[in-house]
Amino acid sequence: MNFDWQRLGLPLALLGVVLAVAALGFLLARQLVRKHPDDAGQDGPTPLELLTKFREVHARGGLSDEEYRTIKGKLAAEVNAGLGTANLGTGGAAGSDPSTGATQATPKG
Repeated sequence: MNFDWQRLGLPLALLGVVLAVAALGFLLARQLVRKHPDDAGQDGPTPLELLTKFREVHARGGLSDEEYRTIKGKLAAEVNAGLGTANLGTGGAAGSDPSTGATQATPKG
């Protein structure tokens, strides 16, 4: 039983072209993700958007002051980690609230 390898020439060539195009597409997609890692997989709200929502819930009485401070601290740390900056609370005026931009007077002593 002899197999005619010449009959497979064109289908094998087409398969090679398809695989080469697929590999090129994969490499291109990987490069794009490496250049823009912050855009990859961002499905939910940002920490700043969450902070705004929790501030509104706190204002309506849905969170205690302690709960809000805890959440605000964790979200501010996420924002700082993403920005690569120091603590938001220490970057502004003394006693500033990073979620509202409000500044409280600090006691002199």
